[in-house]
Amino acid sequence: METRIDDLVSATVEANQKQFSTSFFYKTRDLLNLLSENPVWRPGSYWKLTENLEGLNPLDLMMAEYMRSQIGSFSKEEAKGWVEELLGVCYRNKRDKEGVSRSDEKCLSADAALLVKFLSMGGDGE
Repeated sequence: METRIDDLVSATVEANQKQFSTSFFYKTRDLLNLLSENPVWRPGSYWKLTENLEGLNPLDLMMAEYMRSQIGSFSKEEAKGWVEELLGVCYRNKRDKEGVSRSDEKCLSADAALLVKFLSMGGDGE
């Protein structure tokens, strides 16, 4: 059974061009950290977006960082698709009593994004 992370890693590895620079993943972690109520990053931790920044859209901020650090030539629509997929795995997910997975779009972690980065390296050291 493939997961969303498997799909992102496969797409990242199989693409003719590298979609994300290494700095993008770390800047994403730092960006999510700055937007949170408790700006201390630890593996396995989630950040709740602060109330006063709630109007900011993490997708827009991640897109701006992606366009800044982009190393391939992708259209804005392609870039938005990649960043949306990556952001989608950063949201905290919980199952309700019926077993349905629900995303909390005000609670984020950079761990999944960093996992995609490491799994897509393929042992070549990049």
